[in-house]
Amino acid sequence: MKLNQTLIAIRPRSVLERLDLSFLLCGSYPVGILCSLMAGVIPCLLFNWWFLTWLDDEISTPLVVLLYFEIPFSTVFLSLYLGQMTFLRTFSISEAFKTLLKQLPLLIIYQIILRGICGITFLLLFVVAFGMYHMNEIILLERSSLKTSWMRRRVLHDDRMGDIIVSRLVEFVVLLLSFYWLTILFFMVTGLWNDQTRVEDLFAFDNRLILETDFLFCWQTSFAFFISVGFLRIYRFVTYLDSRIRNEGWDVELKLRTIAQSYQ
Repeated sequence: MKLNQTLIAIRPRSVLERLDLSFLLCGSYPVGILCSLMAGVIPCLLFNWWFLTWLDDEISTPLVVLLYFEIPFSTVFLSLYLGQMTFLRTFSISEAFKTLLKQLPLLIIYQIILRGICGITFLLLFVVAFGMYHMNEIILLERSSLKTSWMRRRVLHDDRMGDIIVSRLVEFVVLLLSFYWLTILFFMVTGLWNDQTRVEDLFAFDNRLILETDFLFCWQTSFAFFISVGFLRIYRFVTYLDSRIRNEGWDVELKLRTIAQSYQ
């Protein structure tokens, strides 16, 4: 890993700077980010459609449970894309699949089994929310083993719990706002497609629809949710880099290398 050739400048950043950098990454690589996100999202949507259509009763609870487990898996290709583009400046699909297949058992252990145990006990959900904040990045980008992944989690999380809590609050606000407005946008597109040309028809969005099952299962809300989750994954990736920069002194190492090169 060459710190002087990374896509992102190596320096510590505040929460707002990391959020701003996340938007800049979206604007710089929109096609790659969207394609890598959809590579993980579309299989999840197809599975949801297949599984939930078999249920005759209320599907809201099963859908929430599915999303709880699918969020880490829907963004695996996005994490791999961001990692390769940041450190290698290029993306290899074959390398991404190779990494995913190699690390898939760890993802299942941490993001399904352990995540499920924490979800069932309910009181341990804080472990998922705060104690496993960078778990995907640790598993996929560092390619660590089972034991090493848990040790790396402690290194990155324990000393920065305050920053993680703030980041979670920021993510919650961003998720609510982006999900709401993207849903409205997609319903407007649907209205235009259905020849609803009146402005009042395009903006006719009843907030009470959010409580209805059909609304939760329609494509507009599904894509709005996963796109919002994708942006939060970008923000979390930037936060992961910031944690490593602060904990491992990447910025200091880069400055020392620059000084050493100036004397050569």
